[in-house]
Amino acid sequence: MKEYRISFIGDVVIELPVLREALRPDGTYDFLPAVAPLSGTLSASDYTVANLETPLGGEEAGYTPNIFSMNTPDSIVDALKAIGVDAVTTANNHMMDRGMDALLRTCRVLDKKGMAHTGTYDEIPQDRSLYVRLGETTVALLSYSVSANYASNSKKYSFDGAYEHANFLRPYTSPVMRLPEEPCVKETFAFVESKLGRPLSFEERAQLRRAMHQPVAFADDAFTPEETEPFMEKLRADYELARSKADVVIICPHTGGQFNTEPGKASEYFFEKMAGMGFDAVVASHSHTTQRVSCIGGTLVAGCLGNVTMSPITGYMSSVPETLSEYGMVLHIYVSAGKITRAGYSLFKAVQDESHPLRAVPVTELLAEMTDPEEKEKTLAQIAKVCERISGEPAGSVQEEWPLRLVRTQAH
Repeated sequence: MKEYRISFIGDVVIELPVLREALRPDGTYDFLPAVAPLSGTLSASDYTVANLETPLGGEEAGYTPNIFSMNTPDSIVDALKAIGVDAVTTANNHMMDRGMDALLRTCRVLDKKGMAHTGTYDEIPQDRSLYVRLGETTVALLSYSVSANYASNSKKYSFDGAYEHANFLRPYTSPVMRLPEEPCVKETFAFVESKLGRPLSFEERAQLRRAMHQPVAFADDAFTPEETEPFMEKLRADYELARSKADVVIICPHTGGQFNTEPGKASEYFFEKMAGMGFDAVVASHSHTTQRVSCIGGTLVAGCLGNVTMSPITGYMSSVPETLSEYGMVLHIYVSAGKITRAGYSLFKAVQDESHPLRAVPVTELLAEMTDPEEKEKTLAQIAKVCERISGEPAGSVQEEWPLRLVRTQAH
């Protein structure tokens, strides 16, 4: 019986450098050059899903000025459609960056442009899943987020109706998950700010922490299981409804510690809860770097797919080069006869510098372009490291798609 390939790509985040690169003389924005190289990888897929980590609030709402406040021109949808993306997940921490009005507008823009979506809704739905028919197999897709940037946006924008129009894994008022700062870091921040006479920006803090050889400041170890209980009950109800209609049920949770290369305690808690409910696959995002793909019982779990369009030249991302966050994964899940039959992944790299605009380039094409032996050797070493992180196995030769061994484990 025929197999069908569903492909998942990670965070579509349009930061200021990429926004500026996309601006054309006539005032329009063209994001296709940034993602066009991925079209070959996705051309063999029967269905492709991306995480749209930005609202489409319109120009009047103000486009992205910094990493905490996303808003992207509608034409990003045209670029995604052009490379073969069929659906986007929209429940993530940036969905409320322009408030409820922009969340609702995003849904309307996606509908108008013919892009399927799940996670946020223009009208309050009775069923929160997106259903896809692939041959004889029906697949349900769900999207949920641990946060909505409440602290940075609630003073400017209304969150009224957020729980009805968006899917959450815990209260959106919960604090950001962070690693505690070392006393020396706090003291250094305070000293530098006193000399500057102003607070340090987030990127400046990241760079200073990097210079002090301190770890990435975000993690998802800090959480309270009790606060998630009513959300888990709702998720179970949503899952059971989806299971009654679909053969394969996949959830895309937006959870994790930013630039953490391993899932923390909170993500592991959510993944095990979802596996226990019976989800066939968990495809997570938010950490902005690739994480392992494994199994919990019979559930395929991808901790994070990494980025698609995040700019590697910002101080935010360049301050953590050891995470290799410029590499992103395309996760391929094959379905046939009502079940997942196998999985694999492809790799690409976000390439950008002060003279060349961002391009998300498959590693096979990237290596073919290289003429410097040292640069090629360095890139091969990076690819090997990322592959081992994802699969736990050596990369071997560079491939367009690496297979994943679906080793079934016992849930904790």
